[in-house]
Amino acid sequence: MKNIITNEQLYTQLNDPTLILFDAGMLRPGLTGNYVAKVVLPNAQRFDIKNELADRSNPLPNTLCSETQFTQVMQKAGVNHDSYIVIYRNS
Repeated sequence: MKNIITNEQLYTQLNDPTLILFDAGMLRPGLTGNYVAKVVLPNAQRFDIKNELADRSNPLPNTLCSETQFTQVMQKAGVNHDSYIVIYRNS
């Protein structure tokens, strides 16, 4: 997947109070346990699809939840209309 923002561009924005970073890393399929990031960007929060954002009624893994649930989780994380959001994963 092509980056929408480069590492250099992100670095210049790290002190922006409207920036909210999410680490969307997850375990590879078939592995069990909890995901632990090797590197975490400053102030990054977990974008936890498996435990917070998954539609548990769907038999397919990692299917996103409803818009209402997604909005609630994002608001709890501090996201609002003025937020600049970057979702990343280490790969």
